[in-house]
Amino acid sequence: MAVSSFILRFLFICAVVVARQPQPRWQGRTIHKNVRLRGERSDYVSLRVREILSQDADSHESALESLESREWLIHVKGPVHSSLTTRLRENLGVTDIQYVPHHTFLAFTNGKAIQEAQAKMREIVWVGIVLPHHKVSSELFPLLLSDTSHVRRAGSEPPMVEVYLMLSRPLQDKADVALFSWEEKLERVVPMASTHKIHIRAASVNKLVIKMHEDQVPAALQFLSEQHETAWVEPKPKHKLRNKWAKGILQSGEAGKHLMFTRGLEGQGEILGIADTGIDMHHCFFSDSRSTPVNRVDHHHRKVVSYRYERGWGNTIDEEGHGSHTTGSLVGSTGHSPESQYGGMAPAGKLVMDDIFKDDTLAPPDDLEADLFPEPYSIGARIRSESWGGDSMFYTSSAKETDSFSRRHRDFLAVWAAGNDGDLGMFTIGSPATAKNMLVVGAQQSTMESFLLQATDAVFLRAFKAGLDDVELLARWGEFGAVKVKVEGELENAHPQDACNAISGHHLQGKIALVQRGTCVFTLKARHVQDAGAIGMLVYDNQYGATVSMAGEEPGLTIPCLSISRHDGLIIQNMMSGGGSGVTVTTDFDRPDQWQQNLADFSGKGPTGDGRMMPHIVTVGASIFSAKTGTACHGNAPPHRQAAMTDMDGTSMAAPVAAGGTALVRQYFREGWYPKGKKTSADGFIPSGALLRATIIGSGAALTGSLDVSGTGDNQWEELDRRIPNNQQGYGSMNLERALYFSQDPTPKGPKAMFVRDDGHKHPATCLDTAEAEIFSFSVRDSQPFKVTIAWTDYPATLTADIVLVNDLDLVVLGPDERTWVGNNFTGEATDGSDYLIYDRLNNHEQVTVQEPVPGTYSVVIRGHHVPHGPQCYALIITGDFDKVANEKVECPNHCSGHGICRTGECECSGMFAGVDCGLSVVELSSKVVHGSVNPDEWDYFAFDLGPHPGGKFTVTMTRTSRKGDPDMYIKGLTVPDYIDVANVCECEEQNDHNCECKELSCDSCDDEGGGGHHVDRHLSSDARATHLKGVFIVGIVGFCCDTAQYTIKVQTNVMGCDQHLDSGKVKGCDGVCDSGKVEDKCGVCDGDGVCAEDDDEGCVAGEEDACGVCGGDGESCAGCDGIPNSGTEEDACGVCAGDGSSCAGCDGVANSGVEEDECGECGGDGSTCAGCDGVPGSGAVVDVCGVCAGDNTTCVGCDGVKDSGLDWDEC
Repeated sequence: MAVSSFILRFLFICAVVVARQPQPRWQGRTIHKNVRLRGERSDYVSLRVREILSQDADSHESALESLESREWLIHVKGPVHSSLTTRLRENLGVTDIQYVPHHTFLAFTNGKAIQEAQAKMREIVWVGIVLPHHKVSSELFPLLLSDTSHVRRAGSEPPMVEVYLMLSRPLQDKADVALFSWEEKLERVVPMASTHKIHIRAASVNKLVIKMHEDQVPAALQFLSEQHETAWVEPKPKHKLRNKWAKGILQSGEAGKHLMFTRGLEGQGEILGIADTGIDMHHCFFSDSRSTPVNRVDHHHRKVVSYRYERGWGNTIDEEGHGSHTTGSLVGSTGHSPESQYGGMAPAGKLVMDDIFKDDTLAPPDDLEADLFPEPYSIGARIRSESWGGDSMFYTSSAKETDSFSRRHRDFLAVWAAGNDGDLGMFTIGSPATAKNMLVVGAQQSTMESFLLQATDAVFLRAFKAGLDDVELLARWGEFGAVKVKVEGELENAHPQDACNAISGHHLQGKIALVQRGTCVFTLKARHVQDAGAIGMLVYDNQYGATVSMAGEEPGLTIPCLSISRHDGLIIQNMMSGGGSGVTVTTDFDRPDQWQQNLADFSGKGPTGDGRMMPHIVTVGASIFSAKTGTACHGNAPPHRQAAMTDMDGTSMAAPVAAGGTALVRQYFREGWYPKGKKTSADGFIPSGALLRATIIGSGAALTGSLDVSGTGDNQWEELDRRIPNNQQGYGSMNLERALYFSQDPTPKGPKAMFVRDDGHKHPATCLDTAEAEIFSFSVRDSQPFKVTIAWTDYPATLTADIVLVNDLDLVVLGPDERTWVGNNFTGEATDGSDYLIYDRLNNHEQVTVQEPVPGTYSVVIRGHHVPHGPQCYALIITGDFDKVANEKVECPNHCSGHGICRTGECECSGMFAGVDCGLSVVELSSKVVHGSVNPDEWDYFAFDLGPHPGGKFTVTMTRTSRKGDPDMYIKGLTVPDYIDVANVCECEEQNDHNCECKELSCDSCDDEGGGGHHVDRHLSSDARATHLKGVFIVGIVGFCCDTAQYTIKVQTNVMGCDQHLDSGKVKGCDGVCDSGKVEDKCGVCDGDGVCAEDDDEGCVAGEEDACGVCGGDGESCAGCDGIPNSGTEEDACGVCAGDGSSCAGCDGVANSGVEEDECGECGGDGSTCAGCDGVPGSGAVVDVCGVCAGDNTTCVGCDGVKDSGLDWDEC
């Protein structure tokens, strides 16, 4: 099972680290393979720069023995938690450490401190020094490698170049003497420095600006990169200016389509809260002439209502840059300047900032409920955006604190980032995002345009062939030949395939040559295919891995040359097979940009440690351009270095996008757009956090793209599971167009109808207790999907509990032809091939989507299945094409298939039947082997009986017989088990696994190759200490991942007899005496003779009357609307069982009258009582002294100011 493989990966690392003594761990590499630095690229230019800058660099060994401080890289076991950061900083004796992907810290310290930290911290896997070539931007490589003096006229001055130098430790002040020391040293090592002086000034205590002649750059960079105080050198950008794609994708699914903004929904009146690394308040997204309200409140500040920080967690700056970026995505705005296109999702909104970043450590308050949420809430922040968290997949104290605050404040909602360890697979959601009452957000890709702005050497290709689906490829431009030009042509294989020898014949004439990497340099390949008449070259790798960048120089190469991964190359070869190529590739796309339909590989995936589905929703979180800390807005656009925007990837970026969109939804309800579909102030209400969650979840649309599953970026794409919800993309991609109803200017994807119930006063839902239900009925048309979503703010769970859902509601939709859907569409296939449904017992949000509804009546039933802390309120949102009709009677799915009793909408199954409608017949197990097969995420069920007397024992053996697939086994008494079902009756007969308690946690079939996972036995046995076991137990076999699995299963039981001896076979007779042999006859008489008294005139056999006294009846003839015989309960006029008629009453109190309040608040009114003289309700327009409606009292006043004086101005 994947959770086990996840754990085993880290156990393996632990074992390796424990076996080692503290010592250097670079093992011959300049850098650890998992540390991603720009200077470690392996293209020709980068390798040449590495040779130039680092050839004389200090060795790691000598640096370890030195007491001189410098920048060190410390690679640790991941995932990384802030507590590890704290310990590392303390053990290094430094106040400032920075994070470098992946799982690496950068610290300015000495070799002795590094060795001491290694001795104390087993988490440290590798250490190494930052080398000179790591510090120089690749944008300076051309100046470093080129000699341009020969292209200038004799005697002409070389052009001036300015670079930024970031310091590894801040200056004491801007006049630090070290500046002058550097200038003196530069004069000695840089050509012409004595006559063409190099100027150094401090832009800040962390940043220098260095100005020099172009010819001086190579020597200056050599010197500057060798200095230990240098952290980074980059060119100073030339100014020109422009979160522009995310807004459209969020609002409509299309980058340039801002449907909410065009209706005036921009976040006006909304205040959002965020805790992050702070804000650069000088950035144009946030700046104001009013001073920053630090630890105070100023509602008149343009953007920041309050900037809070506390001693020990936070300050008033954004030294890391993360907070400015996320906050810019949330509410950033600049008015009409060029940067506005990169503004936030709710640009008219304001915020309360909690700065929780200090000394390079993320340190939120220990108690979120007591110290983080209350004050911003009191200021007005009802939605929070959070982009931080730990690595625990379990329900922790911080998750509980969030749930508790949400429960006590109905209109509060926290939006949380899912985490960035999704490339590790499942169970990568980190707390506090494991809370129940929040919205957890994963990340999808942005547009191709945004991606290419981030990856400047990349290009998208489309390959197509008649009769086949088009294929999109991600390619990289070579450093030679024509670049960034239109490429289009038919592909043809080069012969030889590697093109390392001259190519004869004319088969490449006018074609794009498909070439395999290897044997010779790229430029030679390009020369050969160009000489053979090819119009372009496409190189695919000869090994799996990330797409290579082709380096090299070759004068005379004029054709475009691109590289793709081996994975994509083999796809192209398959397309070309079958005689004649016929495959064309082009850089032109004549269809909509679909890059945004792909899930980002880093996006955290569920489930949580207790099995709940995560994330809830995904939105754009890759290639996000937003505010860059430390910059000013001068109109420069990315990718120029002085642009006030920068790109970041992560669910940290997706969370504020979703939170900003949620603010627009809150504004929609608050301003009264529901139910009329137009802004009507009198209809406004304050939505609950549960309704906001339900609406956002209801807006989701399944991503239709792919996911890079390689973990290394080598384009090994896997199609996404479009059956939502799931643990990759939750309920899909957030798209507000699909969720909100507008009666004016409707859009094709917008719902034609919308129905809402909440726990407030305007549109109240009935808060439910156990076994209570509410039903809503609709006449549904087939023009749109019929989507139903519920969410509720659950009671906070006990931390010791393994199941954290407390109050469990069920969503059931009953449709025409006795069709039934249950919340979250959890379905499976029984061993006989039939489908069945399973209730969701883990999540506090459920959804049913009828994608292609058959026209007719649909009834939505919300039932309290188990509500110990009730009553439980909920929010409901329904979208589609429908009309509300009188509510029907609450019924059970398929009338319980004849195998159970209906209790207010829920079946109580009898015998060996299970499922929502009791339609699942459970196969009975014995010692005889049963063969089965199970698909991923589907279940098979079996049962065995330990008899009526406590004390039985069992051992269930499941053996995987296929080489692929991962079947896992669960056992539960009496009812159907699920992933997290635990019965304290079992133990696993496996080494070092004594506490599994009928829930398998170890990997039974990780090894898919070499036979290592073939014929693996799993045994689940009853605990030897258990003395209470009896009755029926149900075994569940679930396909975990990723292929169909075959298996066998059998059970060995020991049944306790009434004589307290196992397997004696003795049972009590009907007289209560052990082994008496007495049984009831057909009349129900113990040891009777089977002759039964007749019932009156109808000859009914005694004991066969139902509760209503009907012979052979089913109890329905005298049942109330609650399904209970003789209960006397009836439906009210609204069709609500035992109701009081209020749920469908008009404002006049009469059921189904249809009378509503007018815009003036008058019941049944026509809007005239509050209408102005213009006839518009609430306009406030009155007749002025001149008798003019809404006039300004001037039309009848003379120039002397007197009414009707008739005096006018003369010509003077």
